[in-house]
Amino acid sequence: MMLKLLVTMALMSAVSVAGNRSDDATTCTATDDETCNAGFSLEGGTCTACVPPAASVCGNGKVPNTAPILCPAGNSAAYTVDTDATGDGCVACGAGKFAAASGDGCTDCSAGAATCTSTTVDETCNAGFSLETGTCTACELPSIAACGPGKEPTSQAIACPQDNSVAYTNVAPSSAGCVACGAGKFAAASGADGCTDCRPDAATCTSTTVDETCNAGFSLETGTCTACVLPAASVCGNGKVPNTAPILCPAGNSAAYTVDTDANGDGCVACGAGKFTAASGDGCTDCSAGAATCTATDDETCNAGFSLEGTTCTACVLPTAMVCGNGKVPNTAPSVCTQGNSATYTVDTDATGDGCVACGAGKFTAASGDGCTDCAVEDGANSAFHGLLAFAGAAFAASLIVV
Repeated sequence: MMLKLLVTMALMSAVSVAGNRSDDATTCTATDDETCNAGFSLEGGTCTACVPPAASVCGNGKVPNTAPILCPAGNSAAYTVDTDATGDGCVACGAGKFAAASGDGCTDCSAGAATCTSTTVDETCNAGFSLETGTCTACELPSIAACGPGKEPTSQAIACPQDNSVAYTNVAPSSAGCVACGAGKFAAASGADGCTDCRPDAATCTSTTVDETCNAGFSLETGTCTACVLPAASVCGNGKVPNTAPILCPAGNSAAYTVDTDANGDGCVACGAGKFTAASGDGCTDCSAGAATCTATDDETCNAGFSLEGTTCTACVLPTAMVCGNGKVPNTAPSVCTQGNSATYTVDTDATGDGCVACGAGKFTAASGDGCTDCAVEDGANSAFHGLLAFAGAAFAASLIVV
C-alpha cells in the first residue's frame, strides 16, 4: 500500500512540474529536452538521472554498471532499470576483485594481486610483486654487493613484471634484478660495487673527473663538460640574434665548441616569427602585439583574432547579437580572423556570414529574441523530484515483479 502511495505521489508531482527543462540535456527545445548528457535518461521530455539496478539484483559475482555507461551521451530514449543480473545494468567483477562465496557484488583482492580467487589466494600479481605460494609479496631486489662492479639493482616493477604468476628468485648479477650502469653513471675503476654518478653536466663518463659526452648546452673541453658560450649580440649584428646553447651544443656532443666570431656561424640566427630587422642596432625588434610578421614600419600578417587594416593588425570586430538574430550567436574572433590573415575583415551585416554561428550543444533557439538560450538549470527542489521519480519508477517495476 505504501509503495503504491509513493508511486502515486511521484506521478502527481510530475504533472505539477511538467515543462521544466533540466541542465542535463545535450540538446533541447524551448519546452522539452531532446537528448541527454551521459548518465541521464530521457523520461517524457525531461532528462533524469539514470538508475542502475540494486546490488541485490546483480547478485554475487556482479556489480551495478555505471550510469554514464548505461545511459551514454546523446541518448534519446527512456532507460529501463534491469530487474535481473543478465541485463547491461550488471557487469562481472573487474580486475583486482573476485566473486565472494556469499553475499552480493565483488570483493577486493589483496593489495598486490591483479587476480585472485579469495582474499587469501592470489593468482597473478601487480607489477613489483611476486607470487609466493599463493600470496603476492613485494619483489625483493638483490643488494648492490650481489650485483657487483658495474651493475646496480633494477626496479621492482621490472624485476617482477605485471601479472607474474611465479615466484621471483633474488639471485646473482646475471639475474633480471641487476642491470648495467645507465646514462650518467659509470662503473668505478676501483672495483667497487654498483655504479657512480657522473658529474651533473655529463651524459657519459669514465670517472668523476673524465667526461666522455655532454648534456645539451654543454661542450666537451679537454675531458670536462662546460657551458656552451654563445656569440655576443654585437657579433650577430642587425637582423640576427644569438642561438640557444642547447641547439648549438646538442646532447651527447663529444667535441669542443668554438664560439662564432662573425654572424655567418651557427651561433647566430635570423629574426624569427613576430620580430623584424630594425633599421639600426643589433638584434631583432618585436612586431606589434597583433602581428605575426612585420617590417620596421608595417604589419604584414596577423595573429588569430586580428585583422589587417591598412598596415596595422587590429582586433577583429564581431557582428552584434542583433545582427545574428534568433538561433545564432556571434562567432569568436580567432575563428573569424584566422592566424596569418593578410586581408581586411569586413564585419558581417546579416546572419548568413561567418561572423554568426548556430546554437551549439546544450543550447536551443528561443521562441523570440536574439541568440541562443541554455537548456535551463533545474533548482534543488526539481532535482530532488527527479531523483524521487526515478526511485518511484524502479520501485513500481519491482512491485510488478512481486505481483
